[in-house]
Formats: sequence, structure tokens, C-alpha cells
Amino acid sequence: MTQPSYVPVAEADQVRPAYRLSTPRIWTASRPGDPVRPAMYGRGYGHPGPDQGFAMRLIQRFHDRLVLGELEREEDALAVGVALAMRRAGEMGRAPVLRDCEHALVLLGYLPVAPAGMAAWRAPLVAGAAHDAWRRQRVVDLVRPEALRLGLDELRHLLAASEGEQADPSGHGEAANGWRSVFFAVNDRTSQSPAQ
Repeated sequence: MTQPSYVPVAEADQVRPAYRLSTPRIWTASRPGDPVRPAMYGRGYGHPGPDQGFAMRLIQRFHDRLVLGELEREEDALAVGVALAMRRAGEMGRAPVLRDCEHALVLLGYLPVAPAGMAAWRAPLVAGAAHDAWRRQRVVDLVRPEALRLGLDELRHLLAASEGEQADPSGHGEAANGWRSVFFAVNDRTSQSPAQ
């Protein structure tokens, strides 16, 4: 209820004009302690981005659609898929979305059926990845950066084009086309341990 007009109001209680704040300026990292780029980068530091852990929740939507090889486990496939989805999202500078998880699982040949030879090639690389962060990182490091920028249709077309390839589970050498073109040769990236 408002105060009647005949009741005196002390000067300190009278309504004051509101403060008008100016529009804030654009913030830039210009102070001496502000990092201009990430402090830690390079091998073993991953690809940081906002809310990366959300990929672990998103990838669970695909657990019933995975096409696994004979000796592969679902938890290993999902763990590597999460790591690859986080890398893709981090390189694009955003949080992971469902499309990143789908892209990762298609790229690794878990959605739909893998091309000939791919399941045999990836099985030893992915085995135990759910409990070994370095193994997950090695698999993610095998993927060429340009493969992460492909659209899902382009990626599926690339994998479908490699159906007629001869299987080479050793991973030696790189084919000019097909699924091998999205990966570095195994010996190029995994011959050294991450601690070296």
C-alpha cells in the first residue's frame, strides 16, 4: 500500500533516480596475467573445450546400435567414441553435441557395419580403452584432423567406397582412398609411448 500524501517523508526515504549503467565494452585478454592461448598444449593434453563431459551422456544413446567385432567390448567402443567426439567438438571450439558422437562412431566403423578389414584393424587398438586413457588418446591421435571436419554423409560415402578394399589388419601403409585415408598409419603415431 502506498504512503498517503499527507504523511511526511524523510529526505533519506524519498525515491532516488535509478543509476544508468553504460553498455559494457568488449572484453579482451589484455591484462598481464590473462592467458592468450591455452597454457598446456601438445601431445597428451587433448583438445579442451567447454562442457566436454557431456559427450559421455550423449554417447549412451548409441549403445544399442553399435556393431562390434567378435572380440570387441561395448565399453571400449563407447570410451573411444567419447574421446573422439570430445576432440571433434574441442577443435570446433564448442561443447559436444549428438552429431559429434555419431560422427565418431561412424568414423570408427561402429555405426553401421565397418568396411572390410576395418574391424580387424581397430580391434587391437581399441581393446582395453575403457580403462586406459593413453590407449584412447592413441586412437584419437590416429585420426587425421581433416577427417573430423567431414560431414556425416561425406564420411559414410568414404567408408562405403572402401568396401572392395583388401584387408590389411597390420595398418602398414596408407591407401589413397577409403577408410584408411582418415587415419594415420599405425606405426607413424603409436610406435612411441606417450611418456616419451
